[in-house]
Amino acid sequence: MALFDETAGQSAHYRSHEHLLHTGDEAAYSHLVQHGFAARYQLTPEGTRQITAIYMCGDFIDLRLCAQQPSNDGVVAMGACSTTRFRNDTMSRAASRSAPLANSLCQLSERNGAIARAWIASLGRRNAEQHLAHMICELFLRARAAGLTTGSHLRFPATQTYLADMIGLSVVHTNRTLQTLRAAKLVRWDRQMLSVIDLEGLIDLAGFQEGYLQHPGVAAPLSSMTHH
Repeated sequence: MALFDETAGQSAHYRSHEHLLHTGDEAAYSHLVQHGFAARYQLTPEGTRQITAIYMCGDFIDLRLCAQQPSNDGVVAMGACSTTRFRNDTMSRAASRSAPLANSLCQLSERNGAIARAWIASLGRRNAEQHLAHMICELFLRARAAGLTTGSHLRFPATQTYLADMIGLSVVHTNRTLQTLRAAKLVRWDRQMLSVIDLEGLIDLAGFQEGYLQHPGVAAPLSSMTHH
C-alpha cells in the first residue's frame, strides 16, 4: 500500500474514441484500467488500422519499467473509459524496492505477451470463423474473470469496424463471419451486447486453450489497491 501511495496515481477519464496515447508520444505513463475498454492499434502507411490489444478492468496499459521510447502505436478509449495513471519511472523505483510488486508487474507483462502471441497465431493460422471464435472466447473469459459479465452476457462497446480491425478482415467479411457463428447458435451480438450462447461449442470451434490467460491473483489486487 505504501509503495502504491508513493506512486501517486492520478485518475483519468476518457470519452469514447478519445486517445490515451498517440503514435509518437513519449510513453511516460502506464494506465491501470478501472472502468471501460481501450484498444491499442497501429496504422499502415495506407491508413488502415490493425487493433493489436484490448484492455479492460485490471489491465495495465503501456507498463514500461525500462527505457521509454516514443510509442509506435496508439491507444484509444472504446466507449467511456477511466484509468489510474502512474509515472513509469516512479513505478520502476517502487518495484525495485518490493519483490512482490516487481513479481506481480512481471506476471502482468508476461500475460500481455502471451495474449499478443495468441493474437499473432490467430492472424496467421486460423480461418475467419476460428479467429473470431477465439477472439470472443478470450474476451469473454477475461471479462468474466474481471467480474464484467452477467451470466452469458457482456456489454462490449465495439462497432463492427472495431471488430474487423481486431481480426484483420473487412467489415463485410467480419459481418458474414459473425452471422455464421450466430447461425450456428454459438453467439449473438446485438447493439454492443455480446451473448455467448454455447461457450463449449465456441471453444471447440476455436481450439481455444485458456492456459495463457491464467495468472491467478495478479490484476484484481493491483486494481483494488488504487481504490484505497
